[in-house]
Amino acid sequence: QFAVVKNKEGKTNVGQLAALGKKEEKPAGEPSAPGQKPAKTPSLSIDLLKLDIGRVVYKDFSVTPESVKTFDVNLHKEFRNITDPAQLVKIIVYEALLKTGLKGLAGVDMSALSGSVQSIVDSGVNEAAKAASSAMGSASTEEVSKGLKSWLPFGGKK
Repeated sequence: QFAVVKNKEGKTNVGQLAALGKKEEKPAGEPSAPGQKPAKTPSLSIDLLKLDIGRVVYKDFSVTPESVKTFDVNLHKEFRNITDPAQLVKIIVYEALLKTGLKGLAGVDMSALSGSVQSIVDSGVNEAAKAASSAMGSASTEEVSKGLKSWLPFGGKK
């Protein structure tokens, strides 16, 4: 289950995530106050992420009476080679909100997330293409990558 909560001030938990590029947040690695050391971005290496989200629940506490909406999304996707915590957050938020009507209500720029998630997927396809082309010998990485993309749900979309 994935929860989106809007507080009495109209801010959502998802919209406040620094990894989604909130402009008022300082990027990782910048000190939060003068004289402090920069925060170190944690290292992360996920070979295979199996993302399973059955439902998304939206709770709005900015209205009276409080509103709760449930969306059955039945999401089952796999992602490979995730090395950045911000990538992980973007994938989960984008995929969870994609099948709901919450895109605007959640305070998230879905078009920016779409590009980020697409580049993560493309990176995985390129790595697979390199491995396949070295195994195949004569085909170029670009040819194998085009072939792989044609089999995938987003095949060739840019």
